[in-house]
Amino acid sequence: MKRLVALLLLITLVLSLAACTEKTPDDETLDSSNTADETNTPAAENLGYKHVVIVGIDGMGTYHKTTDTPNIDRIFADYALTNVAQTYRPVASGPCWMSLLTGADPQVMGLTVNVSTDQRAAQKYVRARDKYPTLFRLFHEKYPDASVASITGYADWQNPMVEDADYIYKEMDYKEWWATKENTERALKYIEGLDTSKPSFTFVYYIEPDSTGHKKGWGSAEYNAALKECDEGLGAIFDACEAKGMLDDTLFVLATDHGGDGTKHGDTYTEPALTITLGFRGKTVNNVKDFPMILRDVSAVVVDALELSDASWKDLKEPPKVPEGLFKK
Repeated sequence: MKRLVALLLLITLVLSLAACTEKTPDDETLDSSNTADETNTPAAENLGYKHVVIVGIDGMGTYHKTTDTPNIDRIFADYALTNVAQTYRPVASGPCWMSLLTGADPQVMGLTVNVSTDQRAAQKYVRARDKYPTLFRLFHEKYPDASVASITGYADWQNPMVEDADYIYKEMDYKEWWATKENTERALKYIEGLDTSKPSFTFVYYIEPDSTGHKKGWGSAEYNAALKECDEGLGAIFDACEAKGMLDDTLFVLATDHGGDGTKHGDTYTEPALTITLGFRGKTVNNVKDFPMILRDVSAVVVDALELSDASWKDLKEPPKVPEGLFKK
């Protein structure tokens, strides 16, 4: 009888120990080998870029296709170039460029007019960039010691859109309106002085050929000549990056805000005004052509390539996105 009682006690003890070592659902949740960070969330892909150079050509649309622009042709021949990207209505430079810089649609930001025609709108731009930080600010937050620059020949464009911060180098006298060649010269001087051991974000903006388009008409001989001059500036900036030895680590971007029809674009909702060209060149960029894209998506491409924060896009119903197949996997 004693042996039977002892045997029953031994069996009870073994079963108790087994129950103690069995995992519960809570144990599985706390197990570090099964956390979302390590098993369910892929690590961010490092595309290896250190520098970003964006050359913005106002009012180009897709008119480079019928104009002599050998630099656009050579720079993006083996990389990404789309001639079917779309911009916004109303077709206005300020709201369009602000969308590129922030990733938010102009309507979401409450921007419908240019600051150059309505100075009261300037505060709307300031409020918009506070809620949706520009690429200038996002780049600085990721790389506090980086070189960040806005080089433009049009003061009214730069003043409300680009943060008024010490970390942004602004090559601009607010009382001047630079010609294309002078804008190029200042951009080249800036790039020549860059410390390429540090990350850099450089935005170069040309007000042409938009200005000439309003005077002489989109597609006119004068317009084509103005666009060709911008193409020469683009080529010079690209060559300067190569001479500086930074091209392999650079995401090089060609952007425009809209096209035009006749001498207008703001109230002209035709294909020549709404359809635009965007180009991307970098070591992980595929050779793809005429892919669908919206102007705001440029910001997503830069954020993805440089691993910047996209936190400000969380509340957007239609956030910017990287075009499928743009980057090599």
